[in-house]
Amino acid sequence: MAEGTSIRSLALALVSVLIPLSAAHSQAPGADVIAFSDSLSGGPGASAPFTLTQLQYERVKEARLQMRYGIKKLFRERGVSYPAVEAYVRIFKRERQLELWVRPSVNDAYTLLRTYDICALSGELGPKRKQGDGQVPEGFYSIDNFNPYSDYHLSLHINYPNRSDELMGKQPDPGGNIFIHGGCNSIGCLALTDEGIKELYWIAVETRANGQKKIPVDIFPARLGDTDFNNLTKAFSGNGSLVAFWRSLKPAYDYFEANHRLPRVRIDNSGRYVVNDVVPPSGPAPLGNPLGRPLGSPVGAAPATTESATGAKGGAPSLTPNSTASAIRGTGRAAVNPRPGKPLGKQVTPGAGNN
Repeated sequence: MAEGTSIRSLALALVSVLIPLSAAHSQAPGADVIAFSDSLSGGPGASAPFTLTQLQYERVKEARLQMRYGIKKLFRERGVSYPAVEAYVRIFKRERQLELWVRPSVNDAYTLLRTYDICALSGELGPKRKQGDGQVPEGFYSIDNFNPYSDYHLSLHINYPNRSDELMGKQPDPGGNIFIHGGCNSIGCLALTDEGIKELYWIAVETRANGQKKIPVDIFPARLGDTDFNNLTKAFSGNGSLVAFWRSLKPAYDYFEANHRLPRVRIDNSGRYVVNDVVPPSGPAPLGNPLGRPLGSPVGAAPATTESATGAKGGAPSLTPNSTASAIRGTGRAAVNPRPGKPLGKQVTPGAGNN
């Protein structure tokens, strides 16, 4: 037996002894069960440190052993203190790229750690609007769940649909079960290589353990610098609603490009994104605008209600008590169930059936 293999086997054995696998988690490896191991779930990991809870799973242990030293080296090369306190993910569908940004404290700007190639991505440019359309969403989201039993090695759940998707969708159920996962195969999700998801998953585990409840994920149709955006709008000039939707995403892209910090993003009562309280120029009504308001109209006066972390739906999550819009990013993302009224621990298969 090779020396490296012996060391790896010994390390796995030690972790297994120190952190025995709970009988409550002894499902078959192929079962696609979301493991949301913190106090919101009320599950076995509610009182245990998140990292130790995740290390109960063989795939997570292997990801840590295989990737951790390479991750530390990557942080050193980027000049960033390890481990990160917060992470941020940007996804560009046309370029098929996923950027991972990190920062060592909440007072620091983000630094680009790595860009991953997305090896499988279904659908076309444009947001997801209904169940079964095979589309990857576009907009502002968060990673809110960790799945160590994914059919696609490991997976990170994105909290689609948000309030904008619900308001602008074409039917009552806009779909769901959107993941970043491995396997290089996907319908409606975002697939990396298994090596890529191992690295991303473990970094996400560490930032979650450091207190980042929700990891922001912004999904853009393409890079939205002025030249790229102008070319994009020309190519889709016949679809005014789609161009108007993309125009609402651009201020967040521009703000981060200039500052390497996340802007405040909220959702007005028509489902439109408003970044730092600056509304883009008026244009055609967005797709599925239920109120029929022109873009750029002021937010309505009716106060938003709140949505609890346990999934009891009472309206849109709000950053401030008197806010008239649904805040999805301020000092952090709202901690809400991505599918109100449905348990966080339900069995799902990424990219199949419900997306």
